Amino acid sequence: MVDIQEQLPPVLYPTPDGKLRRHHFDYRFTLLCGTRLAVAVKPSASAERHQLLDELKLIAPHMPIELADGVLLMTEKDVPKDLVANATFLHHAKRESNPEHDEIVRAIVSEGTVMTIGSVVARSGLEGAAFRTIGRLIGRQEIDVLDDGIYDYPTRIQSAAARTEVLAA
Repeated sequence: MVDIQEQLPPVLYPTPDGKLRRHHFDYRFTLLCGTRLAVAVKPSASAERHQLLDELKLIAPHMPIELADGVLLMTEKDVPKDLVANATFLHHAKRESNPEHDEIVRAIVSEGTVMTIGSVVARSGLEGAAFRTIGRLIGRQEIDVLDDGIYDYPTRIQSAAARTEVLAA
């Protein structure tokens, strides 16, 4: 994939009973080959309940060529479980706000060394609050995650600023 766009204009399409409806796609993915896909992202239960795949089949023939070449439905079943778990964690972590905790964790990771989430939690003395703070700072791109998989205590992290300095050198 080379590009992702959001906030696409709605697509108008006729329903089988002759009514004109509009659908708003969540994203447009442009692939390396140049193909552009209008993407609907929904939880699988919702997509099934609302028969979204059938709706997308109705929409596809009416897709303006300047908007996309095709349509795609994505659910959590199409994404690796680790990615879904991490995205859920980051989503919940950003709901909290504690500038004092943010500063404590920033000070620890600003040393620039590679650390584990567990070691930062232990050094901070904040217990679970530190874990959520790390999630918040990952979401703000202040901390880089160096390992694949679900974010957990053994996961290696580093200050994004420190990692940028190393890559620039």
